Amino acid sequence: MTNCVVCFSTEDEKWWVAHFDCGRAAANYMKLMAKVRPDVKSIMPDEFREYSFGEVRPWTEGDIANLDDRSIQKVMREVDSQELAKALKGVGQEFQEKIFRNMSKRAAEMLREDMEYMGPIRQSDQQESLERIYSIVEHLVECEEIPDPRIDEPMVV
Repeated sequence: MTNCVVCFSTEDEKWWVAHFDCGRAAANYMKLMAKVRPDVKSIMPDEFREYSFGEVRPWTEGDIANLDDRSIQKVMREVDSQELAKALKGVGQEFQEKIFRNMSKRAAEMLREDMEYMGPIRQSDQQESLERIYSIVEHLVECEEIPDPRIDEPMVV
């Protein structure tokens, strides 16, 4: 795995560093920064490898709900149905409906039944399943198979 460090500066000369496991993630982060922080004025060379900043920001249900239908379907092809059932048990109705709308009626019905028969689950198990879905979304974004829902940019069809 390639490590990549990107250093930024704003007009007021405040520096920060972001560490990534691959160049594509760094490029996606730089695109995001260009949208949300237009005051970023420079990117330093790869001199600060010892610094680490972490992720852009944590994924949220809203990020997934903002995906277009084709992207949702692509994500669902990568997610185990039991994992999806666990993740959906603790999320909002809007998020659930977005998922169910992108499934066949029969598959959505089966998933609802799985969720019902599953009974109560620990919140930590639900959150773990949701985090796995977020990591799948992040991977698909990094591979540019789906658009990054955190970037507020109009889509051209």
